[in-house]
Amino acid sequence: MEVADRPTVLALNKVDRLDEAQAGAVLAGRRAAVALSAATGQGVESLLDVIEKALPASGAVTLRIPHGDGAALALCYELGRVLARADEPRHVTLEVELPGPALTALGVYRVERVLD
Repeated sequence: MEVADRPTVLALNKVDRLDEAQAGAVLAGRRAAVALSAATGQGVESLLDVIEKALPASGAVTLRIPHGDGAALALCYELGRVLARADEPRHVTLEVELPGPALTALGVYRVERVLD
């Protein structure tokens, strides 16, 4: 299938049929594995978190974030890789690599570069 170079997440369904000890034993030693139950929704948030972390970051983008949006700035540091930062009078300009969902959420601050 030629997918060995792609990120993977192992999702183990039907955790609702196991007790806590059994579920822990199933997950022991497995990287990027999440136990969940499609029937109850248990573990779905964990699965989404693991998927987001497994996805490759976007290429570097420039964001211009107003000082008043500290949450957006914190998100860049939490989920992304900040390559450069410039503190300016009205905003912070970041050169940052972000996973797709975070980039979508912060897209309003994206600065499009104009080529000369």
